[in-house]
Amino acid sequence: MKSARAPSHRRPRKDAISTRGVLRRSSRIRKLAGSLPQEESAISARKGELALSLQYVIKQLEECHKTMVVRVSSRDVEEQLKATKALGELFRDERGFPLKAFIKCGVVSQVVKFLEAGHSVQLQLEAARVLTNLGSHCMSWYPRLVTEVVIEYDLVEKFVDFLNSPDDDIRAQALLALGHFAARDNDCRDHVLHQKDLLSFLGGLKGNEELSMLRSTSWTLLMFYKDKLQPAFEQVKPALTALRTLVCSNEDEVLINACGVLCILFRGKNDNIQDVIDADVCQRLLDLLTYPSSSVFILALRAIGNIVFSCCILKQQIIDRGVLHRVSEFLLRKNLEKKRPKIEICKTTKHIIARNGEEFDVVEKIQYDACRIIAIINKGNSKHIQAVIDAGLIAPLVELISTGDTEPRVKHMAAWAISIAITDGTDEHIKHLVTMEDCLKPMCDLLNLDCLMTISVALEGLVKVMESAKRSNFSCADKFLECDFGKFYKTSCYFVNVNLCEKACTLMANLQRYGYKHKYDVK
Repeated sequence: MKSARAPSHRRPRKDAISTRGVLRRSSRIRKLAGSLPQEESAISARKGELALSLQYVIKQLEECHKTMVVRVSSRDVEEQLKATKALGELFRDERGFPLKAFIKCGVVSQVVKFLEAGHSVQLQLEAARVLTNLGSHCMSWYPRLVTEVVIEYDLVEKFVDFLNSPDDDIRAQALLALGHFAARDNDCRDHVLHQKDLLSFLGGLKGNEELSMLRSTSWTLLMFYKDKLQPAFEQVKPALTALRTLVCSNEDEVLINACGVLCILFRGKNDNIQDVIDADVCQRLLDLLTYPSSSVFILALRAIGNIVFSCCILKQQIIDRGVLHRVSEFLLRKNLEKKRPKIEICKTTKHIIARNGEEFDVVEKIQYDACRIIAIINKGNSKHIQAVIDAGLIAPLVELISTGDTEPRVKHMAAWAISIAITDGTDEHIKHLVTMEDCLKPMCDLLNLDCLMTISVALEGLVKVMESAKRSNFSCADKFLECDFGKFYKTSCYFVNVNLCEKACTLMANLQRYGYKHKYDVK
């Protein structure tokens, strides 16, 4: 059935909508350009102007461009400053005004000249802001046009030269502009990173600079990594010194950006880990786990998880510095909500820790990262597993997999942490987990879930328990016989994965040896 359409006399006309939009922007441009008398501004608000032809509007826009050129090219410094500020406001319009016309009439080239030496610091700063807005707000509407402007006028090189300016505001604005240009894609980012003076500036950061400078530096570093392929390590190696300085700040925005960079930097295996070790950021990240801002400590927790995954040397350092005791408070929701009743995170933190823009519960993300850290530590060796046991972390993990309202991803990660402790642990560790921590029944209950990944993790651990019990002569048959495997017996015949089927057959064979009877047993 075709959807009902509004009568023709009620449908908006496309040309009327276009005229309205152009008129609105035309009025704003002419007003900022100083070419509209007050009576014309009042007339522009009337409905009757919607009937004006587009030719008239375009003609008015061309006159406004000429007016802006005259104002920007004026010999009066005050007039130049006012016109540059007005142009900066225009470039903040994200809806897309006629940028090409401004470039064609020479306004942008005149603003670029204001960056040169000989002009006042205030005029240079306003010109830098105009071109920063060009790289940020206009990039989404005119990406190719803005890139052409950046290349034609060598804006990257000019802003890198500004980093040597004695004025803190100009240096901070130059960093913001470079960050916006680098944010577009990998090629633009690499072009910015090829500037040696920029890397030298980052390597010389002391931490006693103005707050605006620290914020701009941390944000620019984040733009080098955010939503992009990681750059060549040699390109960003000098930035590690800046990261060590920034992560020691006590300002929320700086810490969020710096921890965000560390999260991305440690994703996956790192071939240049020694340089990262020399940066010595681990202790500061551990200290940030008690930071008041939720946006900061969540990113610090994620960065620690990525570090212990990427480097065994750093893993041992973090264990020695007490990470297990600090992570314990993040495992259970009741403990976390008691210590932090209100957990809210900023957009930057949400973007970094979310997967493909997914919606998520913040507490569940914290629990997931805490379980992940424990699982990765267990993956090391028997000493690490003993450290986890000594820290009392097995009991909260067992509670997580036993509780019905635990989010599936958190339950899977908690089960993985316990399973690794069983599969990589010694017979004494396994005996302790089964007899003292009482983890056998909760692990068996996981077999009745619908998630095959969780079932696989639980199967691997349970089969290992049976092998260890047979090898070390400790009895666990009674504990297995107390469990219900009804749904598992019913669904195991539908397993497709060969490895999963083998584990399931091994488990069921051992259960039959223990004397377990079920109507779904296959002879």
